[in-house]
Amino acid sequence: MIAQYIETGILTDEEAQTLLSVSAHPDPQQAEEQDEPLLVRYGKVWDRELSNIRKYTDTPDLDLHIFAFQDFLKNGSKEEIAEAFQELKSLEEDDVAFTRKMLELGKSYNEEVYKDIHTAGSLKAYKLKMKQDLEKQLKKIDKLEKEIVKYKEQYEDYIPSKSYRLPSGGSAESPKDSDTSIGSIIDRAKSGSLIRR
Repeated sequence: MIAQYIETGILTDEEAQTLLSVSAHPDPQQAEEQDEPLLVRYGKVWDRELSNIRKYTDTPDLDLHIFAFQDFLKNGSKEEIAEAFQELKSLEEDDVAFTRKMLELGKSYNEEVYKDIHTAGSLKAYKLKMKQDLEKQLKKIDKLEKEIVKYKEQYEDYIPSKSYRLPSGGSAESPKDSDTSIGSIIDRAKSGSLIRR
């Protein structure tokens, strides 16, 4: 169209050059790639490289690490995802390293979070499992607290100290009549050798 305008005299050569320089567009394919969301661009690279990994290597848990990475993208915090993409961005020029980093992030997230959710079957099932585990632990604590109360009632000389230890004279192996430590007295009382003086 600009060439036609020059021929008909609507534009001078100089005006035509100015118009061309300000209206120049990048290559359509390049423009399309720039408009693509980042994850779509990354996904194309990963799809290609993962296909190669499957062809030429036997990587255990490959799919699990991919699923874990996908779950991370859905459920990670904005800060965590931004940090991960910063690491990925530095490897954009090397497709293999770029894909390996994605798998490494997936593996790490799998070990920290996803494995337990995956084993449970769903996030809801995992939450229920955690609730049940917590209830079990609370029951254990309750049982231990009851045993402590029972122990306190059974032994009048109970000393409520976390750092208290029975002295060496309290050993059940060789109680001595002259040893007046609490441990020794309790041991002698149990064995029936405690003599009132």
